Amino acid sequence: SITDYRGTIGKSVRTERWHYVEWDEGRKGAMLFEHPKDPFELKNLAGDKNYSGIVAEMKTFLRQMPASR
Repeated sequence: SITDYRGTIGKSVRTERWHYVEWDEGRKGAMLFEHPKDPFELKNLAGDKNYSGIVAEMKTFLRQMPASR
């Protein structure tokens, strides 16, 4: 999905296990949450190098999304 938060475009994508969000194509931050381990999205894994492969995969999913709002 695509959202506008305080003038910054954010995109998110979900799989059964992961929820990934990035703001301004990642320039203003990113978030990665693992479901169902973290259903309240309290632990952002995007900056953890152990999850860099998942982040790259989720970025690929985002790039494949249609460019609509």
